[in-house]
Amino acid sequence: MSGQDGRDICKLLKKDKNTKDIAVIMVSAGKDIAKSARDAGAQDFVAKPFEVIDLLEKVEKYTS
Repeated sequence: MSGQDGRDICKLLKKDKNTKDIAVIMVSAGKDIAKSARDAGAQDFVAKPFEVIDLLEKVEKYTS
């Protein structure tokens, strides 16, 4: 991602009144992704490798 850390971007989105309500689903191959995503303010996460259907189910969960 353009050399930027997704956790930092998530934190910025959650601090901005215009974007704070947008659901963020983080995707990472890093360890402790669940804690890292929660700490950044993300609603959910997907650990790599993942099945596309799993990602689509999470997206649907936050767009319905």
